[in-house]
Amino acid sequence: MLEEPQKELVKQLAVPVYEDTLKSFGVEISKGLVSIARSVNTGIFLMEDCVHATVNVLRMVGENLAMLPPADISFSNPRVALQALDQAKFAVNDTQIQQLFANLIASSLTEQKKGTTHPAYIEIIKQLQSDEALILKFMVQQESHRKGHAPTIDIIVESAGTVFSFKKITSEFNLIAEDAGCLYPENFWGYFANLKRIGLIEHSSGTVSYTHLTLPTNREV
Repeated sequence: MLEEPQKELVKQLAVPVYEDTLKSFGVEISKGLVSIARSVNTGIFLMEDCVHATVNVLRMVGENLAMLPPADISFSNPRVALQALDQAKFAVNDTQIQQLFANLIASSLTEQKKGTTHPAYIEIIKQLQSDEALILKFMVQQESHRKGHAPTIDIIVESAGTVFSFKKITSEFNLIAEDAGCLYPENFWGYFANLKRIGLIEHSSGTVSYTHLTLPTNREV
């Protein structure tokens, strides 16, 4: 547990970094975001990497808010922003997750969107890997008729033999992880299982076509 002088030192060292990063976004945006950062820092020891993660998130939020008219920005109810920024500090060297937190914080500080932001979204982001964030981003950015959708196929391989036979089924095979630019596309089974578990995606049947592949078996001479 840190002593009070140590806590104060951490706060005094970290906040000027935020102020320097955010000063280009205008007085009101900078002032509001630094206030949130100061509240999150209170009583918490931030490692250097955590400070950098927080700074990156604040910068992303500032970039989002800077594109809006001042009247559309409100710091009157920063509950979601405070909780999200508190968790964002753990997204060290994780740009994709930092961006998700930044988008959530910016939405919570926007008059038109703050009614649709929910504290539960923070818990969802905490359960995501960077590659899973890339998959979601890829699916959302599809062309209009495919927005939010991506194809999968079931592969059925069946042997034909007089003595024995076997059937192998690979369900929901896809190249979505590769197309999304995932760092570890070979882990796509786990990614999709987690995204389904959280409730962010679901599998639905669409147009179905079948190509039956039969493998010949070797016969003894």
